Amino acid sequence: MKLNPQDWTDDHLPYTYYAPPYVFDCDPRVGPTSGNTTVIVTGSNFKDTEQISCKFGSKVVKGEFLNVNEIKCVSPPVDNPGLVDLSIALSKEEFGQPVKYLYYATPVVDSIEPICGPTTGFT
Repeated sequence: MKLNPQDWTDDHLPYTYYAPPYVFDCDPRVGPTSGNTTVIVTGSNFKDTEQISCKFGSKVVKGEFLNVNEIKCVSPPVDNPGLVDLSIALSKEEFGQPVKYLYYATPVVDSIEPICGPTTGFT
């Protein structure tokens, strides 16, 4: 490696430049706070490093390489609904730029009205 036109190192250590992973989008973009939603992250420069991680907010889960443009993640459970950053790392803790993922609270049905109707529908 040259530091200036006169000096250089001669230790012959390899240095590799690489194209970092870039995330374009995810599908679906929303899931329940209970987690367990399969999310396909699309982007470019993905590699099968066997160390792929997906980070939903501050929670890190294992990712699965599908192809150079897709990684599969399963959302972890969270305590509160809201937007979180979803990012990908191909190795260790080197997460790239995130996209937004929305956790929503699972709706609870308290009552239904009317409680019955004709078999032909249109109630």
